[in-house]
Amino acid sequence: KRQEFLSTREELPRLLTEIRTKNIAHILGVAYTREKGWDSLNNEILWISQEQSFNENTPSIRIIVRDSQGRTLYNSFTLLVQTSSSPLIEGGSVNIMDYETGERAGTITAYVDKAYLDRETADYILSLLKPRLLQGALTALVALLLAYILSRSITKPITALTGAAENISLQEHPS
Repeated sequence: KRQEFLSTREELPRLLTEIRTKNIAHILGVAYTREKGWDSLNNEILWISQEQSFNENTPSIRIIVRDSQGRTLYNSFTLLVQTSSSPLIEGGSVNIMDYETGERAGTITAYVDKAYLDRETADYILSLLKPRLLQGALTALVALLLAYILSRSITKPITALTGAAENISLQEHPS
């Protein structure tokens, strides 16, 4: 179990970055299809940044968008300052699709600050563990209560039988 936890804790930041990159690629693909081009790219990335809570209070996400010929259309590395000394985790290059034609319109590569992802990973794992700990505590409490009730129901007749045996013994052998 411990090995599974450690590998999950190490892999989750990369997985979260990949998922974010795929989500952004989908949003940009919808915008590309709707606009029939890249005219709204900057507005879409601004909207994504606000919706995904990538602002001054959270570590920056770095985004590079290239068109289908590989030309860079957007590169936030030139716009943003590194906010921490922690490394960035790459989410890989993901195709941005034109959903009308089914063709590749471009690619996106996103990078997220590792320190931010580590905190997000820890929060996620705690969100999974807290309910389990509460469930475990409630289960233990119910088990203890049932054990108490069962032990009382078992020991009560034995105590009564022991008392009756003592009474009989006293009646047969009075002091």
